[in-house]
Amino acid sequence: MKKCSSDRFQLRTRFTKSLSRQQGKLAILIWIGVVVLTLMLWQGLLTQEQAQIEQLLQAQALSIRQEITVQLESRILALDRMVQRWKIRDGIPRSEWEAEAYAYMKDYGGYQAIAWVDHSFELRWVVPFVGNEEDQNRYSELLNSFQPGLRTVLETARDRQQVTITHAANLMQGGKGFLVFVPIFNDREFDGFIAGIFGTRPLLNSILNKSSLNGYALALFDNGEEIYSYNPGINQHQAQWQQTTTIDFYGVSWILQIWPTSVLLENAQSPLLGGVLIGGLLGACMLSSAIYFAQMTGLRTRQLERINQELAKEVRERQQAQADMQVLAQREWEKATQLELALKELQQTQSQLVQNEKMVSLGQMVAGIAHEINNPISFIYGNITPASEYARDLLDLLQLYRQYYPEPVAEIGEKIETIEPDFILEDFPKLLASMKEGAKRISQIVVALRNFSRLDEAQLKQVNIHEGIDNTLLILRHRLKPMPYRPEIKIIKEYSQLPLIECYSGELNQVFMNLLANAIDALDEAIYQEPETRGLASGFLPTIWIRTDIITDSQKKHKSCVVVRIADNGCGITPQVQEQIFNPFFTTKPPGQGTGLGLSISYQIV
Repeated sequence: MKKCSSDRFQLRTRFTKSLSRQQGKLAILIWIGVVVLTLMLWQGLLTQEQAQIEQLLQAQALSIRQEITVQLESRILALDRMVQRWKIRDGIPRSEWEAEAYAYMKDYGGYQAIAWVDHSFELRWVVPFVGNEEDQNRYSELLNSFQPGLRTVLETARDRQQVTITHAANLMQGGKGFLVFVPIFNDREFDGFIAGIFGTRPLLNSILNKSSLNGYALALFDNGEEIYSYNPGINQHQAQWQQTTTIDFYGVSWILQIWPTSVLLENAQSPLLGGVLIGGLLGACMLSSAIYFAQMTGLRTRQLERINQELAKEVRERQQAQADMQVLAQREWEKATQLELALKELQQTQSQLVQNEKMVSLGQMVAGIAHEINNPISFIYGNITPASEYARDLLDLLQLYRQYYPEPVAEIGEKIETIEPDFILEDFPKLLASMKEGAKRISQIVVALRNFSRLDEAQLKQVNIHEGIDNTLLILRHRLKPMPYRPEIKIIKEYSQLPLIECYSGELNQVFMNLLANAIDALDEAIYQEPETRGLASGFLPTIWIRTDIITDSQKKHKSCVVVRIADNGCGITPQVQEQIFNPFFTTKPPGQGTGLGLSISYQIV
C-alpha cells in the first residue's frame, strides 16, 4: 500500500515537472512574441514620424511656391496698371510716369528699377534716375548685355502681346536679377514696354516671411544656377529630407529646393520612440514572468479543482433543472405573445373592415347625390343652347330696331341710357357661355363621382387605368387650386399606351385617391415647414408627376405588368418612416387628421 502511494507520488512529481517545463517554454514564446510586436510598433511609429516630416516639408514647399507666385504676380500687375494708364491716356507725361513708378517701388519690395523701352527697343525713361545721362546709359547697357538673344525675346513678346520674363543673370549693382517686360499697345500700335528690373535676393527677402522659415533652409535655381538661398549649408542627414518643386511663371521655370535644419529635425523627432522600445522590452520581460508564475499557480489550483468536481457535478444538475424550468416558462411566454399578436391582427382587420364599410356607405351616398344633381343639371345644360339661340335672335332684333329707328321716343331713349344696351349686347353672350361651361363642369364632376363610386366596380372587369386616375384628379381638383400660401399644384401626366386591365376598378380608384391625397398633403406640409424656400415668394412650384408604363418581369415568364408611379417634389419620406408607412394605424399627421389606414389598405388592395 505504501509502495503504491509512493509510486503515485513519484508519478505526480514527474508529471508536475513536465508541466513546469512546458509552461517555461510557453513563457519564452510569449516573450519573443511581445518583443516582435514591440519592434513592429516602434518601426511603425518611426515610419509615421518620417511621413509627418515629409508632409510638413511638402506643405511648406507648396506654401513658399504659392507666396512667391502671388507676390510676383502682384508686382507684374503693378507694371500692367502702368501700361493700362498709358493706353487710356495715349501716353503719360514723364513726371507723372516717374511719380507712379516711384510709388510702386515704394509699395513693393524687390524692384531695382522701372523703365520705359520704346518701340525700337531703346531705353527712354528709368527710375531711379540720378539726373545725368550716365545713369540711363548704365541701364541701357544692362538691357543690351543682359543675356544673348534679348532682342529676339522682346520681338516675340511684342508679336504675341504678352508679358515676358527673362532668365536670371548678373546685375550691375551686384547679385542676380531678372527683367519683366509688359508690352504697350495703343489701338493696336506698338508703343514699347514697361520694364521691371528685379534683384532676386531683395525681391525674395521682401516676399518670404522669415518667421515662417524658421527651421527650414531653401535654395532657388534658374537654368541650373542658384539665384537665391536661405540658411545655406546641408549635411547628409538633412539631404535625405529635401523636397523639390517647380515654380512656372510666364514661360520661366524656377526650381525650389527645401530641407529641414538640424534643429527642426530634433524637435520633430519624438522621444516616444525610445520610450516605446524600452518599455516594450521591459514589458515583455514582466509579462512573460507574470504568465509563468500565474501558470505555475494554475497547476496548484487544478489539484484543488479535482476535489471540487463532485460538488460541481451536483451544482450542474441543479442548474439543468432550473434551465428546464426556464425553457418551459419561455414556451408559455411565446404562446402568450402569439395570442397577443393574433388579437392585434384581429383588431386591425376589424378596423379595416369598418373603414371599408365606411367607404361603401360613402360610395352609395355619393352615387345618390350624383344622381340627384345630374337631373337638374341635365335640364339646365339642355336648355342653355336654345336659350342662347333665343337671346341671339332678340339681340339681332334689337340691332335691326336701332338700325332702322335710330331716333326713338324720349321714354325709350331714357330706358336705353338706363340699361346700357351696348354693354348687354357684349356681355349677355359671355354670360350664357359661362353658364354653359359651368353646367358642363358640374356634369363632368357628376360623371366622375358616379364612375368613382359605382357599386358594380366590386366585380372583375376590363377598365381603363387612365380614366380612373383622371376621375380621381377631377374629384380632388378643389385641393389642387391656388391657396393663399401656395400656387396651384401642377399635374404632369406621362401616360403610356396601356391596354384595358382586368381588375377591381372601385378598389383601384381608392388606391389612387389615397396616394394623390397623400401627395397633396406632403406638398402642403413641405410649404408649411419651409416657408422661406417653398413659399409664394420663393418661386417654388408644387408639382405631382403621374407616369404609367408596361414592364415585363423575366421571373414570371415574360408576363407583362402595368406600373403606375406617383411622385411629388415635397419634403420626401425619411428611411425610418419608409419602414412603417404600410403598417396599420401608422401616420405622421397630427391627431385627428388621419387614421393611418390609407396606405395599409392600398397595400392590401394592390
